[in-house]
Amino acid sequence: MGLPFVLDVAIGLVFIYLTLSLLASEIQELIATLLQWRARHLRDAIEVFLAGGVNSRSAEVQQLVVKLYDDPLLKNINQEAKGLLTGLARQFSRLFPGNHKGAFGRNRSTGPSYIAPETFATSLLEQLGLATLAQKLTEVRLEEFKDRILNQIEAYGKSNVPDFLDEVSEHGRNFKNLRDEYQEVLDDFKREKLVLITAIERLGENFSAYITTYPIPPNELPSSADQQLIYFAKRLRSFKLSVFGEKNERALRSGGLRPSLIEIAELVNRSSSPYKAVEAAYQTIKAQGKEIEKRINPELEKKLLEEYPDVIEQQLMQRDVELAGEQPQTSGALGTIEQQLKKDYPDAFRHIESSLRRSNQKLFKAKANHPYRRKRRGMKATESWVGKHWQEFIHNDLTGLQGQRRRLIDRVFNQLDDREQRVFISKILETLSSQERAEMMDGALVVLDSEDRHLLVDQVWALIAQDTNQNNENLPPLTEEHRVVYNHYQTYKLIQQILNQLPSSVQESFAILARRAQTRVQQTENDINQFRQEVELWFDRSMSRSSGVYKRNAKGAALLIGLMLAIGTNSDTFYMIDRLSSDQNLRRVVTEQAIKLSPIPIASPNTDDTSSERQQQLKNIKAITDAALQEISLPIGWNPINLSQQLGCQAIPDEPDSKQWKTLVNCCLPEVGRAHWNSLPRILLGWLVSGIAISMGAPFWFDLLGKIVNVRNSGGKPPSPAGELPKTNNPE
Repeated sequence: MGLPFVLDVAIGLVFIYLTLSLLASEIQELIATLLQWRARHLRDAIEVFLAGGVNSRSAEVQQLVVKLYDDPLLKNINQEAKGLLTGLARQFSRLFPGNHKGAFGRNRSTGPSYIAPETFATSLLEQLGLATLAQKLTEVRLEEFKDRILNQIEAYGKSNVPDFLDEVSEHGRNFKNLRDEYQEVLDDFKREKLVLITAIERLGENFSAYITTYPIPPNELPSSADQQLIYFAKRLRSFKLSVFGEKNERALRSGGLRPSLIEIAELVNRSSSPYKAVEAAYQTIKAQGKEIEKRINPELEKKLLEEYPDVIEQQLMQRDVELAGEQPQTSGALGTIEQQLKKDYPDAFRHIESSLRRSNQKLFKAKANHPYRRKRRGMKATESWVGKHWQEFIHNDLTGLQGQRRRLIDRVFNQLDDREQRVFISKILETLSSQERAEMMDGALVVLDSEDRHLLVDQVWALIAQDTNQNNENLPPLTEEHRVVYNHYQTYKLIQQILNQLPSSVQESFAILARRAQTRVQQTENDINQFRQEVELWFDRSMSRSSGVYKRNAKGAALLIGLMLAIGTNSDTFYMIDRLSSDQNLRRVVTEQAIKLSPIPIASPNTDDTSSERQQQLKNIKAITDAALQEISLPIGWNPINLSQQLGCQAIPDEPDSKQWKTLVNCCLPEVGRAHWNSLPRILLGWLVSGIAISMGAPFWFDLLGKIVNVRNSGGKPPSPAGELPKTNNPE
């Protein structure tokens, strides 16, 4: 037995492993696509990431992730394929657990398998409204800065200038003009017509112009009144220099106008002083916004019911679940939808009544009894891959119970046509108080993404403004100023709803990131951008660790698929070695076909298996392998000849398959039972070895095949020495 013989057997065995690995890769990719392993793993990893690295994610974290997936930036990267076949495939994939509608945001059953760190950071900060809150905090401090300057000037003037506050006098008019100019600058900044630096420059210019109205005369002996004016003028110049500096460089520091990164991070903590300052600044907007909202809400509710009835139904259903989980034995505490369905559609409701009653009782127990919840979660407490996916499969946690109840009621609700659904929802809304309807409206608007929400408000605003001008003469018309106040108030409420549900882990992480970033950033316009970069880095590092977890999980799945494929195809490693060693023709044909594959280039082993380049190269290898298999009968498969040789029986004659199976059953199997019982453990071990080999992946076996073929051919041609020109037949 020489080295060429061993290499030929090795080449044949590696070729068989490569063939089976390609098949296993296709099976695993199909399963990963149907079950959305990558997308679901990414979503779960984001939940763990926001929960502070623990596996038990709270409802608040899950709600935040849903809002993130509804963000336009994340929705745009989730491009679903179009077409009849792909549509049918998506519908089929929804039959699997975790692919239901709403798993990746509102009405979405699919999600992205990759999110860029900068996209995630921008979406997270946008959802939390940090830029808006930081802008409002700057407005508060700019107004305090303006008032401090005016109050100090007023204090100097009242003690040194007669009739300083008399608007009839020249001094009073000058000071009033300065107040008006400062207020105009502040209003322009609030309307975002000015950036902070420009606002400070205008404040400084207005102050300088005011100072010029009090010139310092030449060195003469002034009167006592003139001495007071001169002193006042000097005090103004000194005060302006101390506050603004020569080129306004001191204003940011002396006024504390721009929030630090630590203060920006504290804006998500409702007990912090920066947040309380912002909250106080919104008091006027809240009072004005509520009055405007009373006029727009009735029409907004009609428009929501007309265009987004599913959103209203979702909010009402959530309210019903909370009520049903409190006192399921009391009929008055049951959800409104459940009561109305019983009343209006008793026949359709009767099919789910018993199931719904049991679901309500379980939901009540799960909410009232923590040990019961822990028991219902089953294997959720385990951190193993099997336990995690089993819990996700059976949906036995609290969220699963709520989902069961929703699905039961939806079964009846979805039997109604569009008109009946709208009438039904309108009837339910009439049973709610004005406060409950307003809360339902807020929840419905939050569910909509920003584009749909703005479009809906634009339509309603136009209708309300037109109706006010024509039919309601006692009410003032809604102007653009009202619209600005309304928009600010809605933004404030959206931020409040998100901050109310913000996990403490995110607040703690933001504080750590802010302290880390504060040491590296100067007080410039890019503070919020620096914080965004810190969030990007935080997310990127967490997702890198999550990618390692996914690869380990995928490796476990590959091992299971490899074992099932080895058993399903009867790929016994020891039998394959015996056949390749004893059958010269088989060994020669397999070796020739394997050598044809070795020149094909393939990406380096460090390349991600999901990269397009790697996938295309594997497709090319598979195409050539499929063509080669048409000329080879590999020693695998459940056929009588293979089984008889594996079990060590006598050779089965060349006859029709039915007779071969009969010979195997009548002659070979009884013989195995008496004398060849040790063949079965050998076959099982051969399947195990093949399963492990298949799980190592097609790229591994392809790289190994190239190396063995290279050794068999005594290596490739050595490269020419550096600098040596190749020889040619040119005599010159």
